[in-house]
Amino acid sequence: MTEDPKARVLELASRLAEANRKYYRGLPTGLSDVEFDLAMRELEALEREWPQYRPDWSPTGRVGSDLGSGFAKAAHDIPMLSISNAYTPEELAEFESSVRRGLAEAGVTPDGAPLFCLERKIDGVSLSARYEDRALVRALTRGDGARGDDVTANARTIADLPLRLPDDAPDGTVEVRGEVYMPRSAFEALNESLAAAGKEPMQNPRNAAAGSLKLRNPAETARRGLRFLAYFVVQGSDRPLHSDRLKQLEEWGFGTGDSWLCRDTAEIFALCGEQSERRGELPYDIDGMVVKLDRVDWQRLLGSTAKSPRWAKAWKFAAEQAKSRLLSVSFQVGRTGAVTPVANLEPVQLAGTTVRRATLHNFDEIERLGLKLGDLVVLEKGGEIIPKVVQVLAEERTGAERPIEEPRECPVCGEELARPEGEVVLRCENLQCPAQLQRLLEHFVSRDAMDIGDVGPQLIDQLCSAEMVRHPSDLYSLDRERLLSLERMGAKSADNVLAAIEASKSRSLERLVLALGIRHIGKAAAKSLARTFGTLDRLMRAAPEELTAVPDIGQVSAESVVAWFAQSRNVAEVEALVAAGVNVEYRAEKGSAALEGLTFVLTGTLPSLDRAQATELIEKHGGKVSSSVSKKTDFVLAGVGGGSKLDKAEALGVPVISEDDLFMKLGM
Repeated sequence: MTEDPKARVLELASRLAEANRKYYRGLPTGLSDVEFDLAMRELEALEREWPQYRPDWSPTGRVGSDLGSGFAKAAHDIPMLSISNAYTPEELAEFESSVRRGLAEAGVTPDGAPLFCLERKIDGVSLSARYEDRALVRALTRGDGARGDDVTANARTIADLPLRLPDDAPDGTVEVRGEVYMPRSAFEALNESLAAAGKEPMQNPRNAAAGSLKLRNPAETARRGLRFLAYFVVQGSDRPLHSDRLKQLEEWGFGTGDSWLCRDTAEIFALCGEQSERRGELPYDIDGMVVKLDRVDWQRLLGSTAKSPRWAKAWKFAAEQAKSRLLSVSFQVGRTGAVTPVANLEPVQLAGTTVRRATLHNFDEIERLGLKLGDLVVLEKGGEIIPKVVQVLAEERTGAERPIEEPRECPVCGEELARPEGEVVLRCENLQCPAQLQRLLEHFVSRDAMDIGDVGPQLIDQLCSAEMVRHPSDLYSLDRERLLSLERMGAKSADNVLAAIEASKSRSLERLVLALGIRHIGKAAAKSLARTFGTLDRLMRAAPEELTAVPDIGQVSAESVVAWFAQSRNVAEVEALVAAGVNVEYRAEKGSAALEGLTFVLTGTLPSLDRAQATELIEKHGGKVSSSVSKKTDFVLAGVGGGSKLDKAEALGVPVISEDDLFMKLGM
């Protein structure tokens, strides 16, 4: 072994980092797989023995640690703005005109060189990577544009995000922005592993990438197969053209994707159409193209609005479509007894996946479409797992098509179906229907309800098939011996299941109210009911007028609650849950009193919090969240696409605040 471990560590780390850089650019690495693995093992051993010599950018950091990671917020040195969208050729032409007008007003006349650089718009998660003296020191999400979540620990595990720039990169600060994405192959593998574990699949690659980047365990992030494509140098480059900076990013070891130089809207639009047709050939999802002014000094000249740069525009693709033949219609029974028609189709490629089914929602939708068995249909997939039928190609009919008959009996239990007055859905009203039981159990154990993570759909299916569970309360009478009798159930798994079930007994009342599966009672309504009445006993005895006085509870919801607790079988189930030791009291999570007595209304899409997280944060610090703006509203918390609530707030003089304002109020 070398007498100088520090030099050997740096030598191995540099060689492996360079091999990684070449590998992810499709270039020969100069190392066989065996040589790479042996060098990595030697480096790991040296770093364990002499941890003081391990550089921050060492390739061994890719695997992530098992330590938990919170996500502090940090300010962007330069705001991370969103690019405004164009959906029509006219909007794209207006963008070109506005760029030329802006340059003319500044006394600039473009020469004959291509004016714009065109790139694919990766459907992923924006990330800003900051390097100091060539070493990666920080990675931030976009957040609200002014500041983002510090996800450095997880970003370090992304295989083609360089941990260290090459020696010819500049000293000082280099900031690179790009898109974290999940290739379709990694997305499919992830969903297969989730299904095998009895967990819900991810909705699409973008959501999977966003969720993976925010996992608390970097080691798990490392297993998700995330990738990174760079699209912009914010600091650290003196090259005058954006297209040349993309080449510079490649020299530094980043992937950048293809780019094209264009003179005008006609060339841009032609390339956008070509790329839209070919997007299914790519290993990752794109949802449009991005047009940027190529000269960096002209970009600075035009500047930005408060939200978007004036020198860039995103052309958004229409939702992908495909044609297929309707072979049959099957019917699914949900936990509330709703019977939903599903189209079974000839397999067809759509948005990079093979589609065999599409949702039809209800029979009113079938009648609206005029759909018949054997029809050739147009499918559309806009970020959903199951696409939808958007059009029937009636002109392609042969005369052999047949009407779709509305079922009269439940496809699972055989009971007669009903269509309640005022509803468009068919329902199975047999509460003992096995399909309803299974889906009710899946709902009962879900994250927003009792959050019993180790009890997934596959285990529920086994428990129902073995008749070990007939009601949710039966989960609490399971024991180790009975669980071990199930196929592929080991001792450790059985213990984990029992521990998760036991832990769920202490959940706050709002989770139990949601878990009961009362129609028209979602997460927000369950929280309002639990907070207002405090105990399940008080809620069970509440009169309709008491219920309608609760925020988020209307007449229909109130009647549904009263009707549910009027059923003797439901009361018996509640009594069984109480006997099992399930908590039936509201337990508000305590925080500061910074928002005590204040009422908020949420509207639009916030930069980093979803609606549930924002509500939970406000309530934790003493505030209340209402569904509608009134004179009693203290603040409207608004994100992108706020809509009519903003108009009402302005009319009533209610202050409108951003997510960042909320964080400032809370000292975050």
